[in-house]
Amino acid sequence: MWHALLHENIVAVGITWAFGIIGVIANIYVIFNNARNFKKKHRRKTSKIHCFLIANLAAADLCGATYLTIISSADLYYTNNYYNLFSCKINNSCNNVTNVWLVNPVCYFSRFISNLSVYMPAMLTLIIAVDRFVSITAPNSTHRITLPNIKIAVGICWLLGITMGGLVMMQAIIQLDPSDFGDFRNLCAFSDVSGLFFRIYGSISIIFIVMSYSFTLILYIWIFNHLRHFKRKLTCISQIIIGSKAGMEKKVGIITAILALSNTIIWIPCLTLFLMEMANKALLNTKIGEQVTIVAFLLIFANASANPISYNFLTSKNLKHSKGWI
Repeated sequence: MWHALLHENIVAVGITWAFGIIGVIANIYVIFNNARNFKKKHRRKTSKIHCFLIANLAAADLCGATYLTIISSADLYYTNNYYNLFSCKINNSCNNVTNVWLVNPVCYFSRFISNLSVYMPAMLTLIIAVDRFVSITAPNSTHRITLPNIKIAVGICWLLGITMGGLVMMQAIIQLDPSDFGDFRNLCAFSDVSGLFFRIYGSISIIFIVMSYSFTLILYIWIFNHLRHFKRKLTCISQIIIGSKAGMEKKVGIITAILALSNTIIWIPCLTLFLMEMANKALLNTKIGEQVTIVAFLLIFANASANPISYNFLTSKNLKHSKGWI
């Protein structure tokens, strides 16, 4: 079946529907659950910080899941109601036809939240890694991270994410081509993927994302190496006294490290294709190349569904009491 926005890319259709709907439901649950735990008076300060950070990460992922849901819903709507209009792409007769989806305010909103959801998880996972690093490697330090400091850092991250999303949205308004029915344009990502703005913005984004996730993984490697050496130095009595607290810290570290690792891995296909695009590889200009590029781009937002599912699974009651965590 030919689709209005996603055309013949069945894989892309499946990604938007599956990860979008599941992501919206799962992230709302994570936000609600962590907000409830955050308000509990008996919670330790470190636990409140963790709840606050995970809730914000879920909010960022909710933006990505909402983006996928909007794209899948718009694809279904325009396929059912504007099939003749969008079918001009098949016979290359779209020169004098207006793409009503591109001028729809919902498309601009989708463009905004998609860019917001790209930056925010990278910054938040790094902050979570720093929090885990300080809590585990220097638990008795006088310079520990406090909740007010975390709120300021997260606020700055949201401000940066909103700014980047706003820049992309403004660029799309200025350079809008209403007769463009291209695959990538229908995703409300960029108005011109071959333009200078996309190359500069894309390069900055890739560098920022790679550095953020690289530092995050380095911190977790450092954490687990520290825990290994720390356990060797403990006496049997010390292990009994300190073991419970260290085990809980390690458990939280494992959970957040898995989230960071999955976020990093999911970027590899898109990063590879972006570098190929910068090198002007002819493969991406073919029909198969365009479809693969769309799938790789949409997979970035798969973490919007994978993160909350992984978090809920790893923190389930059945695993909380498992000895394998400690």
